[in-house]
Formats: sequence, C-alpha cells, structure tokens
Amino acid sequence: MTLDVLATSRVVRMPPPLDVVVKHLEVVVEHVETVPIVHLVGEVDLASVGLAARPIRQELASAPPTMVVDLSPVTFFSASGLTLLVQTRAAAGRAQTDVQVVAGQPAVLRPLALTGLANVFDMYSTVDCALRAVGLAA
Repeated sequence: MTLDVLATSRVVRMPPPLDVVVKHLEVVVEHVETVPIVHLVGEVDLASVGLAARPIRQELASAPPTMVVDLSPVTFFSASGLTLLVQTRAAAGRAQTDVQVVAGQPAVLRPLALTGLANVFDMYSTVDCALRAVGLAA
C-alpha cells in the first residue's frame, strides 16, 4: 500500500503511515520465580518498538530484582531497539532492577557493539546463562 501525495505538481510515492504497517514482532513474557523474561521474536524497528516496550514497562512496574530481555530470536534490530534498551535501563534503574540482555544474533550484537551498549548491559548468550548469573535455573 502506498499513498499518493501531490508535491510541486508531481506525484510522489510515499510509504504508508506507521499505524498501517504490519508489525513483525511477537512478544512473550514468562516468569522464573520472581524474574520476568521478556522474549522478543522477529524485527524490532520503529513500527514494532511500541509493542516491545509495553510489556517491559508493565514488568518493571512491579520492580522485580532482575529482568531478562531475550533478544536471541530477533532478526532485525534498528536504532529504535537500541533506544528501547537505553530507556529500559533507565526505568530499571529507577525500579532498582538489574537488566540482563540475551543476544546471540549478529543483527543484534553488531549494533550493540558499534554503539558501545554491549559494554553497558550484562550480556548473555542464552536465557539459561542469564538466569544462572542471578542464581536461578531455567
């Protein structure tokens, strides 16, 4: 779907508004004891980041001691995803929650490394490793 926009007497093809774009992201939340694990599956971009942010905010509202954000099934991770992680870290700090990030795909690891954010978060290759780091088993 495209929208036609008349601009200086010529027709320009514009992408559809964001609310029309299909979001290619699934969010699954599970709990292991008191630790919420937010699994993001698919693409994290401007169109889908709101879908990812809602459950993260909801889980942080209860101020758990630790939260795991599982990005291992993410296939595309834009600057919106990076912003989401920075905002999550800030909100987690206010809630006194430690954030563990699980990532193994180059699509996620590369932007985290290039921006230096890989050094800011506790990074793990699997959810099991993240849980073991806080004394839990999956």
